[in-house]
Amino acid sequence: MKKSIILSGALTALLCIYGSGNVNAQCKLSLLTNSSFNSIEGEAVTAPGWNSTSTPDVNDENGPLNCTPCYVWVGIPLASPDGGTWQNIYGNESISQIPALTAGQPYSLCFQYAAQGIVCSSQLYDGPVGINIYLNSVLSFTTPIDFTQYTWETACFFFTPTTSLTEIRFETTSQNYVGIDGVCLTETITTSVEGNGNVSVKVSGNVVTDEFSITSAHGDMCEIILYDMHAAKVMQREFTGSLTMNTSQLQRGIYFYELRRNNSVIKKDKLIKL
Repeated sequence: MKKSIILSGALTALLCIYGSGNVNAQCKLSLLTNSSFNSIEGEAVTAPGWNSTSTPDVNDENGPLNCTPCYVWVGIPLASPDGGTWQNIYGNESISQIPALTAGQPYSLCFQYAAQGIVCSSQLYDGPVGINIYLNSVLSFTTPIDFTQYTWETACFFFTPTTSLTEIRFETTSQNYVGIDGVCLTETITTSVEGNGNVSVKVSGNVVTDEFSITSAHGDMCEIILYDMHAAKVMQREFTGSLTMNTSQLQRGIYFYELRRNNSVIKKDKLIKL
C-alpha cells in the first residue's frame, strides 16, 4: 500500500440514510459480486470480483498486517460482523464494481467499515476516517466518521440510478487506513402487494425504523417469521387482518421475513432496519 495525497470535492448527493452498529453477516442476495471480500490475504491484493486503483490490501483479524513492509497494527484488529477477510484502503486507493441495475428502481447499499490504525516508525495513520461513495464518479454519499479504531460501523445508502450500468466506488475521507466488508446491494421496495389464490397481502415497506405493518385481505389467520442473516429466527407473530410489529429492539441491519398462511409461504422479502 503506497501512501499519497487524495483530492476530493463536494458534489450533489442523492437521498441517503445511515446508521452505526453491527449488521448481520453474509448478504446472500447482494447484486454485487463477492460482497464479503472473500480472498487470499496480502499486500496489494484486490478481492476477486472487485476493481481497484493503486494498491489496496486484504486482511483479517488473524496474524500480521498485510500492508507496505514495516507497517504494523496500532492496536488489535477485530473480526468484522461479516466474518472472514475484508478489504483495506488508504488515500488514493479505491475499490469499485459496475453492477447491472434497473434505471428508476430504488436500491439500498449497506456495508461495514472500521478505522484501522497502522504505524511505521514515526509515520502514524490512526486518525478518524469514513467512506465516500461515488456513483459514476459523482460523490453521492459520505458515511459518519469513525473515531474508534477497529470497531465496525454500519452505513446504509439509498439511491435510484438513472442508468443501467452504474459504477459504485468506495474511497476514504481522509489520509487514514479503513477496512470495508459486508457490502450488500439489493432492490428497495417501498410498498408491496402480493396475491396467492384468493389471498392479498399489503406490506408497508421493507425499510423500517420502529414499526413494520402488514395487512391481509383474507379472513384466515396468517403468520410472519423474521430471520436474521444467519437464518436464525428473531421474531414470530400470528395475526388476522392486520399487524403492526414493533422492530425498535432489533439491531440495525438486514433481515428476511416469510409470510405464511395455512403452513404455506405466500410471501418472502427483505427487511432493512435503520
